[in-house]
Amino acid sequence: MVYREIWLPLSKSALAPPDMFIELLGYATTKLGFELKVEALNDPKLAREEFKKLSTPPDEKTCLLLLEGFYDVLSTFDTDINKKYYSKLKEFIENHNLGYSLTTDCKIRLSLTGLLVSQYASFRKSISANITRSQCLNELEINIGRLSEATAEGNCIRIASNLLEGITVDKTTNGEPTFGRAIDGCRNLFPHESLVESAKNFYKFFSDYPNLRHAGTFRRKIRELKKDDAILSISFAVLFASYIAENDASQAILSGDL
Repeated sequence: MVYREIWLPLSKSALAPPDMFIELLGYATTKLGFELKVEALNDPKLAREEFKKLSTPPDEKTCLLLLEGFYDVLSTFDTDINKKYYSKLKEFIENHNLGYSLTTDCKIRLSLTGLLVSQYASFRKSISANITRSQCLNELEINIGRLSEATAEGNCIRIASNLLEGITVDKTTNGEPTFGRAIDGCRNLFPHESLVESAKNFYKFFSDYPNLRHAGTFRRKIRELKKDDAILSISFAVLFASYIAENDASQAILSGDL
């Protein structure tokens, strides 16, 4: 896909230097640790074929470094082929919604969408060995797919609250079995008391809204639940659970090394 949408148009461009793929292949094989065919160093056509056959890098981080490096390689030529590459790469990233954006000097940076997707991927990975929590997350994903159905919001909110409580109970240092008490054993994960209190106040909604998790308090109910409430509750619950489950995951999340 990358070759078809980026490199094929570049190879047909009048800006493409004859030895473009020789230089690109040399750079890629060095970065990937592959053996370079000596013949390709003197044969532009063979270099292009070998470049086309390169294996997919082992991880996302390496992919990003290669794509950025290719721009540097192309910038060494006297033509504006690097600008053509920049345009095609930007178009590719935007068309495929990869969760990244491209800076003016062709550096690939995580977008807001990409950040949230990476955080979720990191969260799912961090609880993958815990069958109970993984099952709860799978149940939440299934029910999110049914959220458009009538009265489905309550069920989604309940599952999200169970997930948050379960993660907090797993991480607490005080052995308490409920969120309200277990969160006090997670205080060292937060930088400020206000965040601990915000998590507590958020969870009070789950416990106090009538017939959501418990009988609740009817006089505090303002209105009936709607889909927006479920979306907000799911988002908050998953983000808090993710933060509590793996509190030092930022490097992996930001680098895409998941």
